[in-house]
Amino acid sequence: MLDSGVKKTLTAVQDKISFLFDYNHSSLDEIIHDPPNQ
Repeated sequence: MLDSGVKKTLTAVQDKISFLFDYNHSSLDEIIHDPPNQ
């Protein structure tokens, strides 16, 4: 079993990763579906 301190840290890291993914998701979607013409 993880102690509560480690659990809180893991949860915080997961939240940050989720936040960053959500923040960049629309940009990634645009690149995937509408790649820039160069």
